Formats: sequence, structure tokens, C-alpha cells
Amino acid sequence: MKEMRTVAVGITEDFMRTAQEELEKTKAYTTMFPNYIVHENEWWWGKTLTLVHKEGLATVELQIDENYPSVAFIKGLSVFGLNRHQGLGKEMMAICEQLAEKEGKRFMQLSVTRMASWLPGWYKRLGYTIIQKDEHEYTMWKEI
Repeated sequence: MKEMRTVAVGITEDFMRTAQEELEKTKAYTTMFPNYIVHENEWWWGKTLTLVHKEGLATVELQIDENYPSVAFIKGLSVFGLNRHQGLGKEMMAICEQLAEKEGKRFMQLSVTRMASWLPGWYKRLGYTIIQKDEHEYTMWKEI
């Protein structure tokens, strides 16, 4: 069994190393995208990259699932209130597509609720097409 040395009450060297690695990843993303904070979370199935505008104006999550080797998933794009119609959503989608390409993905996929009837048109203008419809949502797809 690996011996762990405590560097402070309740904090192990492994925890400190992991925290430092997370900080370095965040710094690297901030260099690439200075208006955004990008947080990477590792999961058993892959990882998520959460982008948050530095001023809190918008957020989106990019899901990189190892079970889908060519597809990245957009989850929960939100541009808040009066900050809409200024290009933030389009900018965040472009960043997600760039990050997905960096991860070796060829396609982007997202779901849109039918209650937001204007959203499919907005995503179509970004190059997405509807690939599936059901009574609650549209599934949209784009080759990057």
C-alpha cells in the first residue's frame, strides 16, 4: 500500500499534486481563451470542460465521452439576460468546437427543447442540422 504523507491537516501530497495539476490546466486554457475560465472535470466515462465568461455573462459545458470517439456534446449553453444578441453564444460555440477538435472529435451534437422554438434556427445558422425529433426536443449535429 502506498504511504501518504500529510502536508497539512487532512490534506495529502496526492491531493496537493492534483490541485496543482488542475490549476495548471486552467491557466493553459485561460491563455488560449482570455475572456473565459475553463474548468476540466475527469469522469469515469471521459471529461467535461465548463466554460464560464470571466464576467459571468455566459456559460456552457462541453462533454467529451470516451464511449463516442468521434462526437463531442454541448450541454447547457446559457447567455444571461441583457448580454444576449452580442455574439457571446456564437463565440462560446466556436470555442467548444475548437476544444472538441483538439480532443480529436469530428462532430458536435446537442439537444434543444421544443419549448425554445427559436433555438433550432439559431443553431442552424451556426451550421447544425436536425437529425432527430421527438415530442420534447430536437437533436442537432454538425461536422467540425
